[in-house]
Amino acid sequence: MEYAAGDLCPVCESGNLEEKVKDLEFEYNERKSVAKDITCFECPVCGESLTNRKDSRSLEKFLTDERRIADGLLVSDEIKKIREGFNLTQVQFAKALKVGKKNFARYESGQATQGVAMDNLLRVLREYPSAIKLFISKWKNVEEGKVIQIEALYRKKKARKIERKVDYNIRQCSV
Repeated sequence: MEYAAGDLCPVCESGNLEEKVKDLEFEYNERKSVAKDITCFECPVCGESLTNRKDSRSLEKFLTDERRIADGLLVSDEIKKIREGFNLTQVQFAKALKVGKKNFARYESGQATQGVAMDNLLRVLREYPSAIKLFISKWKNVEEGKVIQIEALYRKKKARKIERKVDYNIRQCSV
């Protein structure tokens, strides 16, 4: 909802809203944070404080990221940077990771917090980008309608290298 100074308070329906810009303090898991310069509309009668949709979304993202930091998770901009590093859209990346496209968009916008398992997966992909090939075997690129295929040969070659290395180490140990 959009509010303006002078609007009737939607809560008590008797006071007129007053526009104020202020800093809002929050605490989560003993971590204190301050959202600066938030435009609020306060009712002098009931004391209710409201924000416009745009400010509410930026405040929601700020708070979600602050909770993520307190919980040791990646923040929304880090998640977006990882996805962009693969030059994939949100839809493509979500499909590759077998997660709902709306869920993934919400991770980046700060509307939802990823779980620890998803966070760990994203960290692995950030450190070892070639690991994305383990998740994408065959899927459709929705925007272009093309089928993108990453050959299973990559996995076979990788597996053969590991097997050879294990065989070599076993032979070294038995000598």
